[in-house]
Amino acid sequence: MQCVTFVHCLTLFKVLRASCVMTYYILVKSDSTIVSDYNGEGLTNKQKAVGGLIEPVVLEEGMTAYINEEGLLQSLDVNPLATIHFRNANVFDRYLFENQEVLGNVLFRCESEQQYKLLEASLKLGKQVSILEQSMEDSDAR
Repeated sequence: MQCVTFVHCLTLFKVLRASCVMTYYILVKSDSTIVSDYNGEGLTNKQKAVGGLIEPVVLEEGMTAYINEEGLLQSLDVNPLATIHFRNANVFDRYLFENQEVLGNVLFRCESEQQYKLLEASLKLGKQVSILEQSMEDSDAR
């Protein structure tokens, strides 16, 4: 008979729990294109999404954003949707950012379907607001 300790059971529970967690990805490009259901599994896919080396930024429990680690050095374009989301999540207050903007593509990773759906809705709403603001600016300029 095999001796099973509490530590063995706890380790097994953690392994089983980790294998049951669904992960959802959304890619937000700097041109405000939103790619839902992006395949962000693995280092290669993450690097491809952001166009280089990745830097994980924890937004909240269960949600991480991957940004290009060298976005400033590469003079990547500002990502307006990601910048708004980072501001709303107080990311700039918690992390040392060179500026108060997110540069380049951002890959968001959510560990729950609820987080994923809320993020997706928030990003789509932010995009619509941005389009409306641009439209108003254009009409004021005429």
